[in-house]
Amino acid sequence: MINEIRDIFATFHDGGIIGWQGDLKQLTLKIECQYLGQEFANGFENFYVTLHDIEHIEFEPWMEPITLKVVNKTRLEDIFRAELEVGYAKIVNGIVEISCNQHDIGFDYCGGVLFIKAKGIELQNHLKQKLAPTDLYKASDNYWNRPLS
Repeated sequence: MINEIRDIFATFHDGGIIGWQGDLKQLTLKIECQYLGQEFANGFENFYVTLHDIEHIEFEPWMEPITLKVVNKTRLEDIFRAELEVGYAKIVNGIVEISCNQHDIGFDYCGGVLFIKAKGIELQNHLKQKLAPTDLYKASDNYWNRPLS
């Protein structure tokens, strides 16, 4: 399951986590990723990722300016207060680490690392219809491997 969590987040490269609802039992993230959504028949902008039974979630910000003291965020409302743009994802010591940028200068950080460990993940399209991860990966492959015109 951890590999699937990593792979789904990694596929949303440059997508933004623009909303959330729920709790540690069931957390749904709204992810805006227009270039991937356009690869589907009806074309859309947003996806939903639901994490089930979260064992660990934390955000370690990259402070701006760098001299500010780093205080990790562990409350959902603090973690997702700013829109987080997904960079890449990897697994370290059994936890998915997602590198994120943050562009709102109203915050004292410019991004950070989102740490997630959960027992399950579910992917949905803009209509909240179940979407197989393989369909997401195929859309990504289609986009990134399209011949330049």
